Amino acid sequence: MSSLPTPDTATRLEVPAGFCFGFMVSDPHRVSPGAMAVPYWVYSIQAVASVPGWPTGTMKVERRFSDFVWLRSMLVGYYPGCIVPPIPEKTLLGVMEKVGLSGSDEAAELVGHRTRALRKFLVRVGAHARLRHAPVLKEFLTTSEKHIRGQQKSRTGGYEHPLAGSGIIARTSVDLQGFIDDSADGGALMEWKKAYDYVRSMRIQLLMLRSRFGAVAYARQESATHIGQFGKALATVGGIESKHAAGAIPTGKSCGDMLTQLGAQAETITTPTHQESERERRHILETLAYYIRMCEGVSDTIIQMRKHIHACRHVAATIPKLQAKRDACQDGNRKVKLCEDIQSVEEEYAGLCHHRDDFSRQLKHDFARFHREKAYDFKQLCTTWHDFQLQYSNEILACFAGEDAAARDVDLIAVADVPVPRAGTSGANGDADGTAAAERSDAERLDAERKEAEKERVEAERKAEEERVEAERKAEEERKAEEELKAEEERV
Repeated sequence: MSSLPTPDTATRLEVPAGFCFGFMVSDPHRVSPGAMAVPYWVYSIQAVASVPGWPTGTMKVERRFSDFVWLRSMLVGYYPGCIVPPIPEKTLLGVMEKVGLSGSDEAAELVGHRTRALRKFLVRVGAHARLRHAPVLKEFLTTSEKHIRGQQKSRTGGYEHPLAGSGIIARTSVDLQGFIDDSADGGALMEWKKAYDYVRSMRIQLLMLRSRFGAVAYARQESATHIGQFGKALATVGGIESKHAAGAIPTGKSCGDMLTQLGAQAETITTPTHQESERERRHILETLAYYIRMCEGVSDTIIQMRKHIHACRHVAATIPKLQAKRDACQDGNRKVKLCEDIQSVEEEYAGLCHHRDDFSRQLKHDFARFHREKAYDFKQLCTTWHDFQLQYSNEILACFAGEDAAARDVDLIAVADVPVPRAGTSGANGDADGTAAAERSDAERLDAERKEAEKERVEAERKAEEERVEAERKAEEERKAEEELKAEEERV
């Protein structure tokens, strides 16, 4: 069993024990080549290798996102049957950020996610037994940007499909059901159909899981904001209470003091809550996004495998037909031509079977590797989720350390002991006119607070409606995605 990649994070550049490469992707920055040219993002890559024939020092290059797209397409082309790790998908927000139309926090988060995902792609390629020896990977990590541009223009893929130009796939279509229904001759196709159905179902469930967990992370972020607002309101109430009870409690802590302190503590909760939301987004959601893309790659590779099997069986079916024509032919020249055709088709069939067997062996190996990596990553995901909850709970408890004991020390006073201003009397804070003015001020303040509370209520209802609409939109997208997958399966 091959070793599994280490966790895809790095604080220093080194080759992990048991591996051939170490990678770091950092310093994403936007480059504007000219006034009329479209800007693009560039990522700095540092790599070290312990593979014979590679440079012994640190390799440093800068690559665009399109360079990663080209590298992956070349690996898919050169190494049929290999399940090539995915790269992050392009998004509308990414395009807007690329041309400088978006400078939001979401755009910055997208760039950070893409940086981490591109490093994970390189780590997994470097850990693959065949892909790490690919000459195109060495070109990607050691040559100049100009050289890569030239390669992209001259080479779109080094692997020519064994069925290309033969017209076999075009003549046979991609309907495999006839072979699958033949229990005596459809075992291999049935095996890969089950694998395809498994990966397809996994992708659908991961899409749903990502949507649900995204809602959890979003709700936590919203909760942090509301808790901060609650803390401010509580501190305001405490300030009012302390001012009203001034002088009634010569020593000790008043209820107003306690409310003010508790409000301040509640405000401090916003920081660990926001941090927890960011941790969950970075580690949990990014892992789910990786395996959603990974399932797409696995499905595409299985479809290619099924096409290989289909093509072999189609060619095999043509041989008896040609033999029957040869046996029935009375024309000697025609019979010679048919014998040559039979020999040519048999050679073609042998070549297709060879490609099919190589493809099948590699795909079975990589499919088993896919399961091992998935088990490893999902175990890490569950462990990380558990650790995050413990860390978050400890941080919240630390915010309120000692507050329960402090609450028990609050001096309780009778209502009669609290100074209550009365109209027409003088007091330490002023005469009756001052008291009336203070009452009017309090009334105005309370009215303002009531209006602010109403405004917050309306805003909360608006946000709730937006969340409902967004949830319906995501559900509709999931439904459409499932329909598209069903349609694709029916087409295949």
